[in-house]
Amino acid sequence: MRDRRTLVVKAVLAKDRSGLDPVSAARSVAEDLGRVCPDDPDDVGAREQHVAALYRHAPAVRTSMRSTTGRERATLGERLKSVCAQCPDSATGLLDSGLLTDEERREQIRGFLRAVRPEEPPDPLSSRRA
Repeated sequence: MRDRRTLVVKAVLAKDRSGLDPVSAARSVAEDLGRVCPDDPDDVGAREQHVAALYRHAPAVRTSMRSTTGRERATLGERLKSVCAQCPDSATGLLDSGLLTDEERREQIRGFLRAVRPEEPPDPLSSRRA
């Protein structure tokens, strides 16, 4: 099972090096991993890489937005909002799952979470903790 999970994640990540533009590659990887994770919620590697892909996708979209106008810019703006909502949800879900036990890797996910929503104070009534 571990080998199958590793192979799936590596195949999806290979899209990062597929020659697509950075926005398309990051989006493709994030979407593919977003489909893998619900099918195998115990695949910590896929879930971790999904958070990282979402985190990488946001700056790629921002960079692309700088060079566009009009309808395309609005479309990218909506995509950025979506990514910025998905990333913290995926990150907190992974952290809360207890699957990621390596403290260094947990801290990396917390760093992604802080970068995506740095202005949000912790909600003491929330079950989700960063």
